[in-house]
Amino acid sequence: MKVKCPNCESVYKIDISKIPVIPEGGITTTCPKCKGKIPINLDATEPPERQQRDQIIPCPECGHVNISTDVCAGCGKVFSKEEIAKLVIPVSE
Repeated sequence: MKVKCPNCESVYKIDISKIPVIPEGGITTTCPKCKGKIPINLDATEPPERQQRDQIIPCPECGHVNISTDVCAGCGKVFSKEEIAKLVIPVSE
């Protein structure tokens, strides 16, 4: 995904798949050019089809309730495709 520094307007490409756990409130990174903080908007990082299919996924390890993520925010467990298929509870609007 591309992010833009709000201070110097430099644009960077960030691979968020390399971040093991993303907290609910999102994350920030430091601009290498001006050392300002760059907020990473998680809503913009997910493909549109994923945003439309929010799901509750209870972690089988710790019981933490996760929303549409492949990694438990409680314990960091990475869910396999098989686990997600078994655990997912669709969220209706």
